[in-house]
Amino acid sequence: MSRDDPDRRPDPVSVPAAAADEARLAAGGPADRAAADGGADRQQTDTNAPVATVDVASLLDTHGGAAGRLIDILGGDARFVGGCVRDLVLGQPGDDIDIATPLEPADVVGCLSEAGWKTVPVGIEHGTILAVAPEARGTFEVTTLRRDIETDGRHATVAFTTDWREDAARRDFTYNAISLDRDGYLYDHFGGLEDLEAGHTRFVGSAADRIREDRLRILRAFRFHARYGLRDLDGDTLQALSDQAHGLAALSGERIRQEMARLIVGPKVLQTLRTMEACDVLAQALSLSSRSPGGATRADTPDFAQLERLMVLEEVHDEPGLWRRFAAVLGRGEARIRTLADRYRLSNQDRDRLLRLSGRRPARAMNWMLYLDGPETALDRLLLDAAELNQPVSPEHVQLIRDFHPVPLPVSGQDVVDLGVEPGPRVGLLVKRIEAWWVDRNFEPSRADCLWELAHQARAGFDDGEN
Repeated sequence: MSRDDPDRRPDPVSVPAAAADEARLAAGGPADRAAADGGADRQQTDTNAPVATVDVASLLDTHGGAAGRLIDILGGDARFVGGCVRDLVLGQPGDDIDIATPLEPADVVGCLSEAGWKTVPVGIEHGTILAVAPEARGTFEVTTLRRDIETDGRHATVAFTTDWREDAARRDFTYNAISLDRDGYLYDHFGGLEDLEAGHTRFVGSAADRIREDRLRILRAFRFHARYGLRDLDGDTLQALSDQAHGLAALSGERIRQEMARLIVGPKVLQTLRTMEACDVLAQALSLSSRSPGGATRADTPDFAQLERLMVLEEVHDEPGLWRRFAAVLGRGEARIRTLADRYRLSNQDRDRLLRLSGRRPARAMNWMLYLDGPETALDRLLLDAAELNQPVSPEHVQLIRDFHPVPLPVSGQDVVDLGVEPGPRVGLLVKRIEAWWVDRNFEPSRADCLWELAHQARAGFDDGEN
């Protein structure tokens, strides 16, 4: 039986969708209603009137009030946008703040510089500037309202606009297209509040069009659905995701890694991965495709059973582990893991840690596992081995790992040479002997103890045939 985490999403703090509809009607615009089958686009409102209110104080107070000061610097037309608005509506305010403004980039830079803020043109050709508050009290992304002129699925050519609806129309999902002004008024052109209330991940406009604009939205759709979804993705959306899954091959490994890393440790991961597999997305995302002898492309089957057993153990003993979950779903196969590491362009440190999780090593004492692998990898391997064998994990072993503090071997090859041993293979052999002696005694012998044993081993010579 699946042990996916239940959706623990808080209830939205905004007005319910029905009340939002009433607000739209009162403003003179049509209400956004879901189609009876849930698959068709809703009507869009042409009004720029707010549809609801929410307490905005927590956003304004972010980073010691720097967010509120930034809104004021940019003028009354600036608004909070994106994830910070979505999460505030759900009662999950954070400190990752994005702001949109009708001001063009040069005017944004001018306003901020005059106010003593630093600016970094991280994507100025697309209207995006990083605003750094004085004394480094907070960093914010500020973007000029824009509309897409041309896109190739990875990069877009944009034109600046002053129309908030145009800007909202280029965003991915309806609940990410909501904006919020400093007085707490919410603006929702595409039924995002209603979708958030219903737990429905829905593209703005045509799913196929939004995906063609940026193929990374394929993975974002699944990630957001895993986090916020209370109902299945509709058939048209799933078809669009499946039809364009091949487009993931053109994306950088770094972008794919970022989305998959968030997804694999998030809620409802098993359900989501199975849906991705059914849509032919997962093989692309995990680089599982390979060539059969006949030349046709086939996809290796992910090991959902091992991942499920691992997640059960994590519920008892530890929080979700990023690399151990990747290793589990890949079946701990070294070839698969190397392929994924290359595709994701992992750092040497992350690649080596992931590779250490491939296969099962021969059973050995916990102290040796800790010494050779380190506590993080030791815990990963302990849980993965248990998941593979479908066995429980000893709480004592877990606690032993948590309490372990890595310590270096108290002696070195130079100590061996100082005892009169000629440099060469014998030096290394003596160090290994002392290392084994020290580890077997659970790292307790001091340097003085190790030097005494080393001297004893050196005097004993190599009459045992190991020379």
